[in-house]
Amino acid sequence: MDGTARYRIKVVGRLNGRWEDWFDHIHITHEKGKGGATLTLLESGEIDQAGLHGILKRLRDLNLPLHCVERIDETAAGSIDGDG
Repeated sequence: MDGTARYRIKVVGRLNGRWEDWFDHIHITHEKGKGGATLTLLESGEIDQAGLHGILKRLRDLNLPLHCVERIDETAAGSIDGDG
């Protein structure tokens, strides 16, 4: 393992796609959480732990509450494991 991975981070609230440039290597989408709250999903490219902490710091600075952070593992077949 080279110390990099992909991550999916969910925060409560809505960030639109304009923020993708501010977060390096991030793709932003949305989903409805339980109770109808909007969740923003940020999916990273390959980043190391310092990159992950940088993203979390930016989310903290935006005062967005974390819902969850998960590592997205690539399987041998190239598909992504994760419970969505």
